Amino acid sequence: MLIVLVFALGFFALCWLYGLAFLRLAARLLRIEPQPVRAVETLLAGMIALTTLAAALSLALPLDWRALAILILGGAAIFLSGSRRGWIMFRFPRFPRFSVWNVMAGLVLLLALLTVLENATHRVANPDTGIYHAQAIRWMEEYPAVAGLGNLHSRFAYNSHWLVLNAVFSLAFWGGHSLHLAGAMLFGLAVWDFSNGLRRWLNGERSIANSLRVLFLPLSFYLLGSQTSSPGTDLPVILMLWLIIPLWLEGQSLEPYQSALRSVLIFSASVFLLTVKLSALPLLLLAGWLVWRDVQKQPLRVIRWGFLGVVLVLPWLARNVILSGYLIYPFPALDWFNVDWKIPYEAAVREAQIIRAWARLPNVDASEVLNMPLSEWLPVWFSDRTTNQRLILVLAAASPLGMAGVWLLARLKNWGLTRQPFSWAGAYLFGMAGGLYWLFNAPDLRFGYGWVMLLIGLPLAGLMNGMAEKLYGKKIFLANALLTAGLLAVQLWFLAASFESRTFNQRWLMPPDYPIHATFPCPLENGTVMCAGEESYTQCYYHPFPCIPKPIEGVELRGSDWGDGFRSSQ
Repeated sequence: MLIVLVFALGFFALCWLYGLAFLRLAARLLRIEPQPVRAVETLLAGMIALTTLAAALSLALPLDWRALAILILGGAAIFLSGSRRGWIMFRFPRFPRFSVWNVMAGLVLLLALLTVLENATHRVANPDTGIYHAQAIRWMEEYPAVAGLGNLHSRFAYNSHWLVLNAVFSLAFWGGHSLHLAGAMLFGLAVWDFSNGLRRWLNGERSIANSLRVLFLPLSFYLLGSQTSSPGTDLPVILMLWLIIPLWLEGQSLEPYQSALRSVLIFSASVFLLTVKLSALPLLLLAGWLVWRDVQKQPLRVIRWGFLGVVLVLPWLARNVILSGYLIYPFPALDWFNVDWKIPYEAAVREAQIIRAWARLPNVDASEVLNMPLSEWLPVWFSDRTTNQRLILVLAAASPLGMAGVWLLARLKNWGLTRQPFSWAGAYLFGMAGGLYWLFNAPDLRFGYGWVMLLIGLPLAGLMNGMAEKLYGKKIFLANALLTAGLLAVQLWFLAASFESRTFNQRWLMPPDYPIHATFPCPLENGTVMCAGEESYTQCYYHPFPCIPKPIEGVELRGSDWGDGFRSSQ
């Protein structure tokens, strides 16, 4: 745990420096006057910048001490340049004034951060980490991007930039074990923002955005708490979506010069999340909307926005081509490169089909599932969900009625919601687009929680915000007291339920290493790798290396070294 806290200090210091520099450069590119932004926005921008730079470095270097040293030296250069020119200045943080509600919100934040710290030091619960996350990170630590690595195991070609961020900050060279803490850092940043939303709500800044933050605080632990210790790629998409939607809602009520830099961050995060997981594709609608609003009077500005987007995705596209031979994998329609390491076209098509079919009905043949009409597979898919998941899906399906009901109530009660309807309804329509894309593409709930809970949360946030408008004096005091008491109880329960007393002596200093499962040698055409044993359920984790879930035929080394890459021999 102590190592996690020390790691957080260094990680967020670099995020702060790179976030300041990124927003300043983006503002200059788009000819926007730099404006002060909240710390959470700067840190989020820093995560995006660091990941993009690390991905670019991975094209030529392993993500080991050399890559991290370059990022640290870059941070030092940013600090020296910014200090000399006056756009980096040290100020003591301003704490909120002492009040009952600020203290209550602070206690909620403390419990939430302690829960994040506790969960960050648990053993990994995400099965995909054992199947490919940990090994993919190990490949990045050991070698620059490896040509045709997806031939060895198709999931290595998924190329999530979230694994890049985990790799460059893994500190695998330090003599201990590889630390994959980016998820915990983002979780901590998210609960800080959500708790600040609670504090502002309690102090009278009641808005749809802050109401959403209050709702997202317990939901994040309920849905994602067990994923905190994993470098898995579902958590960052969900949490970043929940971070940027309230920012966008707030930006609708600001003057254009005040919201311009925030739009840059939201655009960047939307594009960046595509490089984390393809299920974030609907976020490009939000990015496109922001660009469209900005370029109406100056159409040529679209070139500047386009350049920023290209800078963010170019390292990802380059890594895609190196790992799989395709610009985006598994989308074999974008077959533009004639390289010897390309994953065979038929295998890429099959991979795309398996992803969609498995998300619908995992125990049925993929071709059979994809030939089923919606009316056939959807009821079976729904019946296979747990009771809690069915309830969530029913609430999401009923959310249009909830939105309509809250809107009618707002009209009858003359709530402030009716004076700014577009941002609230617009966010809902955007969430609906994301939810439909998820449902008809790959409806595994892990991929869709961000969209589904947004659909449920928006009508609830509207109702919560509207009802609070009409409360004064003792009534609003009672409402605040009930809200804080409820959140304190929930967060205390999450902390107590998460705490593992029997392993605390092994975790108080640092998180545990990955487990070592049984493996056996399995041959390639001209080499040998390790494969997960039958009792390991296809999970290799981090050791040994290289390891794949099961034997594979028709794959050979392109040279004498693992770093030379792999290709199909068929």
